[in-house]
Amino acid sequence: MRAVRIALLPALLLVGQANALDLPGNKLSEVLITSNKRFVAMDEMVTPIFGEGDIEGAITVRIVIETANPTVGNALRDIQPRLRAVALTTTIEFARLNASGYMPVDVAILRQSLNRALKATDPRVLQVLIVRAGATA
Repeated sequence: MRAVRIALLPALLLVGQANALDLPGNKLSEVLITSNKRFVAMDEMVTPIFGEGDIEGAITVRIVIETANPTVGNALRDIQPRLRAVALTTTIEFARLNASGYMPVDVAILRQSLNRALKATDPRVLQVLIVRAGATA
């Protein structure tokens, strides 16, 4: 029982410090809240990998779009369905040319393709961040 209390002590100290940071005049909390709004998180995309005459597997990708500021982030959230359609089309094309269910996803090539396509759709996109990618057979 004593070991549990000792293990919980650092966690309680961190919670106390976090509460202290949330004072009304604290600028750090404001910065953390507003900085997250410049990132536009997209829903996970699952696209097929086409083999010779059939579907060989699937690619699962989760991306986040980085923008310059929260205002641009909010504007891109308004056109998120269009951005998602472009990202989905780009990922399908990538899967057709560069993917297999039996090898890792080449994230560098996928990221280049997504950056090029999404920046062409809206130049306010700074960059595309791939937060999760994988292929299954």
